[in-house]
Amino acid sequence: MSLELNLYVRQISDADLGVVKSRLNDFEMTCETHPETSLINHSGFLPFKFKLINPPFEVLRDKELTSGFELDVDDFDLEIERLNNAPRLNFFQRLLSKKVVNEPLYSPEIDAQLASCTKRLTFTWHASDSFEFRFVKLTSAKLAELKEGLLFSPEEDIWYNNRLVLREAWEEVKEYESSLTDKTLRYLSFTDWL
Repeated sequence: MSLELNLYVRQISDADLGVVKSRLNDFEMTCETHPETSLINHSGFLPFKFKLINPPFEVLRDKELTSGFELDVDDFDLEIERLNNAPRLNFFQRLLSKKVVNEPLYSPEIDAQLASCTKRLTFTWHASDSFEFRFVKLTSAKLAELKEGLLFSPEEDIWYNNRLVLREAWEEVKEYESSLTDKTLRYLSFTDWL
């Protein structure tokens, strides 16, 4: 099973990743990404090396770990998305010169905000380790806050409020991680950047 978040922003730069990494270190860990990571047109796995400051399990104390998530950065154009998602006319409707009604992609309010967005970042995680959720939630939330972007969960059909998204993400991460047990904890030790 995999879950997805979509973040719509005006622009994205590699400097944004430095700001995000710096802010992630405020959430009871120290972390870094591969030195050659670029956000501009990233496609594929985004790895993090990290160490928890106050780990809930003794086995994690002073251990360098690795986790991450899939990230795809694509160009976004609201009008192209709207055309691609418009209902198709059948043969008889075309014969009668029916017109496709220009419906909002999401809602008039959301579409108005999406109109200025040029990039879509798709965050996908599979829960192959217990910390993927931490990194996908906090990274997407911080980028949404930093870039004044629109963060959307397709599975839940929820648009997140940028002023609250980082605080809410941290609360969700703490709740999830506190539910882990010795038997459900899955982690990967960091050995080297691939």
